[in-house]
Amino acid sequence: MRKLEYRHPRKTSIFNIEFLVDGVIIHGVCKDVSEDGVRAGLDRHTAVGTLGLLKLRHPMRVLTINARLSYLDKAEVGFAFLFEEFEEREAATEFVAMLSTRPGPPLAFRRA
Repeated sequence: MRKLEYRHPRKTSIFNIEFLVDGVIIHGVCKDVSEDGVRAGLDRHTAVGTLGLLKLRHPMRVLTINARLSYLDKAEVGFAFLFEEFEEREAATEFVAMLSTRPGPPLAFRRA
């Protein structure tokens, strides 16, 4: 029998993201976000388990947090946030709450 775990609700929101891995920036677009992570499309893929710095670039606020690529399929990837401090979890919680109260306009995918 599988153990059921609580998952935070996801908020659908479209904005640019960047995943910095070993000095290389992988660009993408967020599809939805929760207090635990992000589902996104990337312009190129990397291996499941890859650790890096994830930057969520919403028009109202930018959140930068350590993350692990937790799953990969043809069209999307999932990132799990890696919290080192309570303040980082609090920042992610505030970021998701901001999406509920002040949604920004979707941004077109763009490369640097």
